[in-house]
Amino acid sequence: MFYKIAFRNVLRHPRQSLLAVSVVAIGVMSMIFFDAFNQGIMKDYRTKIIEYYFGNGQIYTRGFYETKPNPVYKGWISDSDVLIDKIRTSNEVRDVFPRAKVTGFLTLGAANIVAVGIGIEAHKEKTFFSGMPIQEGSRLGLQEKGMEIGTDLAASLGARLGDKLTFVATTTEGLINAVELEIVGIFKSGMPNLDGSLFFLPLTQTKILLDSDKVEYLSVGLKDYNNWDKFQVWFDAQNFEFEAKSFEVVDKVYYANSVKFLANQFAMMAAIFVSIIAITLFNTMSTLVHERRREIAVARVNGEPKHISFLLFMIETGTLGALGSLLGLVVAFGSYALFFQKGIWMPPAPGFSNSYYAQLYFSLPRGLVLCLFGVLGTLVGTAPVAYVTLSRPLSKLFR
Repeated sequence: MFYKIAFRNVLRHPRQSLLAVSVVAIGVMSMIFFDAFNQGIMKDYRTKIIEYYFGNGQIYTRGFYETKPNPVYKGWISDSDVLIDKIRTSNEVRDVFPRAKVTGFLTLGAANIVAVGIGIEAHKEKTFFSGMPIQEGSRLGLQEKGMEIGTDLAASLGARLGDKLTFVATTTEGLINAVELEIVGIFKSGMPNLDGSLFFLPLTQTKILLDSDKVEYLSVGLKDYNNWDKFQVWFDAQNFEFEAKSFEVVDKVYYANSVKFLANQFAMMAAIFVSIIAITLFNTMSTLVHERRREIAVARVNGEPKHISFLLFMIETGTLGALGSLLGLVVAFGSYALFFQKGIWMPPAPGFSNSYYAQLYFSLPRGLVLCLFGVLGTLVGTAPVAYVTLSRPLSKLFR
């Protein structure tokens, strides 16, 4: 019965009701788009950086990631093939890739630059690390002395495709050693920290350069990128003398901190949208309640308790909030389907150098949750008006 009366009251004032529904719809639609934009940015970055560089996570000797012993090679992994075979038995794992990172001097003629070389088994990694865009040449494969180099690093050296560079570093015993590498590919990730200092070389060459068969860490590629927690549980149950670090931990500075920042930013924006809805409903309901003050007085004379009248007002505005929220949800998802499937063209984000299409990630469960914010805004805006009006004496209500 309450719902029927409340719905009739909504229809009695079509202009005010339409205004309230429109404000809620615009607010909810804005929140959904804002959330979809943030979610899309982070999901896109997560996928790219996993397939460019990190993998879904990395395996280190226990304590190595936090402490970094001196010399650092003491904490590297011995007999990595045995550990790799064990990890591959996990149902969550697609493959495991040994890697060794070496810092040294990369030289071409008179040019001499400090660079970071990542030793990889390139022919195996191609199946997982497939996202890195190659601007010139091809991916590193079975070439015994090939290398992939970042665009900015190549430009700093004046290097071109096919040039032979010398990489000088120290062995694990502190002796000077060098290898000669030929550029087979030039990549551009769009991230200056990768493009300006990084290159990939065969793992066999890093072992020659370091005079050691150890590897620094193992990159783990999962069948499903969202199943790291399941893999972590399995890994911990094996009681290895190693530790697994997820991508979110390894890339905390960029990814994990950005997720927290955007979550807090969205919470602030949601509060602003809810406040706008509440203020609009406060003004609208103030007018409607004033027009119905004599109805309220008559109801009280007939013995209707205050809390029943208050409940009717809340159901009425809750109905407006629900209608507006669902309308905003439909418009947001419809707009995405019609106009934004390709994404939104954006200039380079902080820490990137490439313009790109920012994908929007629309989720129906998240959209329905955001609809509750629209309903909340209407209730917050209505409650004080209804309370103050119902608290007035009958003499003032009959005026």
